[in-house]
Amino acid sequence: MLRHIEEHFRQPLTNPTLARFANVSERSLTRMFLYYQGVAPKHFLMQVRVRRATETDAGHTDLALRNCGKNGFPNRNYLTRVFTKITGTSSALFRKTHAPE
Repeated sequence: MLRHIEEHFRQPLTNPTLARFANVSERSLTRMFLYYQGVAPKHFLMQVRVRRATETDAGHTDLALRNCGKNGFPNRNYLTRVFTKITGTSSALFRKTHAPE
């Protein structure tokens, strides 16, 4: 399941879709994620998307954060909101601290 999310994070993955993939109920899916990952499936997906948005060479971090569609986010505003919630810092501050020398 985790591999499936990692490989398909750009797609609109929902709890019903993930539950069908895992052949479990949505409730079971959520309980398993909370038990093993400590977060709900949707939050885990957002963590993967934010991590993927920042996993670039330092010189390309800004481009990755601006190119939200390729990271599974519908628009830049949503990416910024989720990024700040998950990392505890704004994407602008992240870019400054991870900019190439």
